[in-house]
Parts: sequence; C-alpha cells; structure tokens
Amino acid sequence: VEEDGTALDILRTSNTFNPLMAFKDPERLRDMLILALELESEGDANYYFEFQTAFLTRLFHLFLATDKKFTFEDIAEFIMHPESRKYTYNLALERGKKEEVLEMSQILQRLKTGYPELLGLYNKIDQLFISDKKISKLINVYESEIDMKKSLDAKDMILFSLSCGNKFKTNKVLARMVVSIMNDLVGAKQGYEKKPFWMLILDEFGTYATKALAPMIVTARSSNTSMVLSYQTDEQLNEIDGLSGIIQNSTDIKFIFNSP
Repeated sequence: VEEDGTALDILRTSNTFNPLMAFKDPERLRDMLILALELESEGDANYYFEFQTAFLTRLFHLFLATDKKFTFEDIAEFIMHPESRKYTYNLALERGKKEEVLEMSQILQRLKTGYPELLGLYNKIDQLFISDKKISKLINVYESEIDMKKSLDAKDMILFSLSCGNKFKTNKVLARMVVSIMNDLVGAKQGYEKKPFWMLILDEFGTYATKALAPMIVTARSSNTSMVLSYQTDEQLNEIDGLSGIIQNSTDIKFIFNSP
C-alpha cells in the first residue's frame, strides 16, 4: 500500500511480461501452458486434454508461422471468433505457410460445432489472463519489458512478486510459467562453452511447484547456477513425483525452521 493507505497502482509499479514470448518452439510453449494450467487429467476429462494438447500444438505452429508476436487474448479470440481465425490464416499464407494452416484446419474439423472441447481451455485463459483488466494490461503485450534471458546474461535482478493475495490463481499460473522458462534457460547453459553464474531464488515455491522444477534443480550445479529454495513442508511437494527427494539430495546447505 501507499503511505496514505491506498492500494498501490500495479500498472505504475510493475513491468510488462508476456511469457508467450519466451520460446520460439511450439512444443515448449505448449508444454509450458499445459503445466501452468494443469490441463492434464485422468478419466473422462482426459478426452478433452488430448484435443486441447493437439490444438495448442497446431496453434503455436500456426502463430509462429505468421512471424507475429501473440498474446493470451489472441489465443482466446482465435478459439471464439471465425474472423480471427481467418485473419491468422491469411497472415500465415502470405508467408507461404500453407501446411500450418491446413494442419490447424484439420484439428478444428475434428471438433464439434462451437468447439465445446476447447471451452474449458478458453474459460481458463479468459478468467486468468483477460477478464481482469489490470492483469491483462501487464501480460497481453507485444513488447514485453521483462526478458529473463537478457536480464540474467546482463546480471540484472528480476523480482517476480507473485504472492497469494486476491490474484492467487493467476499468480500461481504465472509463477509456474516463470519456472518453465527458467528450467529451459538453465538447461540451455549446458551447451555453453563458458557458463555465466546465475543465482535463482524461489521463495515459497511449494505453492507453484511443477514438473519443470526437477530437471532445473538437478542440472543447476553443472550449469553454474545457484538456487535458493524455500518452502513450508514436504507435503507441498508430494504432488510432483520424486521432487522432495531430488531437493533433499541435490542441496548442499539446508536450513530448517519451526515456528512455535
């Protein structure tokens, strides 16, 4: 809050960040979104997951084929509005990307009228990233002020303040996408001849743990990356198979606190 007790204007105190600009690989974008939104499920819901996975794969191939930057709003509009799909197809065709258009069209032809299989995906994207206008203005941008790789290479500091609060669900999803991006950046350093030193601090990461954490923790030391991890209990990590053990076995220094 401000000194006068009024709430901070997050549009004035925050930088824009579009996580969809982190990768030029459609499969990495797809996997990041699936992990963040927790789309994968068991039972009957898995039927929709398979369609959503196929759709996101072809969609990111198509979007990248246009050579234009894109946002969560663009994904939602593509799902809901025929004119948006037509516009995107034309952009891709202008660049000679007929195959990407054909593959996307084939996926949509397999769906029912109105695409009910994609309704859950649309609702999640709309509720988390679009309906809240302040969050939307920070995320749905074509020029992102935060570039994690550039900042890490320049030894700058980035602070993502993604606490619980009123925006818990959106913050949790954004934090998971940040983790996916960090995992990719840390893994990429394995191929560097000279590996720059990075320090990553993940505070209260138990609230946004994903499968992407495990490989990042395991490869951190060999990629000259130092990690500081804080969380409340091992119970927070049990949803990710093996994550608790990986953390226990991969950390050199451990501090354990117990409040009275």
